Amino acid sequence: MLNKQTCDFYQHEEHELIGKTDEFLGHSIAKSESFRQTDQEVFRKKKSLRLPVNFLEMKDGSEHWFNIVKSPVFDDYGNVDQIMVACYEITDRIQSELELKENEEKFRDLFENVSDAIYVIDLNGVFQESNKAGNLLLGVENAVGRSIAEFVHEESKEAPLEYLKSLDTSGFVKDFHVKLDIDGDKRIIEINSTAIYNEEGKRIG
Repeated sequence: MLNKQTCDFYQHEEHELIGKTDEFLGHSIAKSESFRQTDQEVFRKKKSLRLPVNFLEMKDGSEHWFNIVKSPVFDDYGNVDQIMVACYEITDRIQSELELKENEEKFRDLFENVSDAIYVIDLNGVFQESNKAGNLLLGVENAVGRSIAEFVHEESKEAPLEYLKSLDTSGFVKDFHVKLDIDGDKRIIEINSTAIYNEEGKRIG
């Protein structure tokens, strides 16, 4: 027995689907065997079973993902004689997650390999992230967890206050110059920064 949504999705009439196997629906032999094993598990344990994130490629090349829940149907004697299968399509969510992951990977690759030093710093001035160029500029293997105050030259000891004042006023800092002390070597750097805000609009870094 099938509902209209199932028939519409597979583009077949109900009588065309009744009695057919998972292979007919487009699942691979391995996936179909896996489904049959889960069917047996529901029969044996008499409990519902959830199968998250199942992939199906249709004959037209379209790709779909589902959450599947299999529930036992009992007869008058308490035996499982059928299984009800409910499929919840999550294709849009999965595609969004894949796109987000791809974008994050692209950003991470850019972040790590760009020639400019890039940092993410919290409100206490502690490095949360630092790319390769950033670590090289500071002369450290990894700046994460260290305070920016460790690297500010004494001639620029007032610079952080000026920097934060500008950040509070406009939300960004452009062409800000500060002197760093890197193992006794004084370096002058130019900083461009943008504030990071949380969902409530509070600056967090």
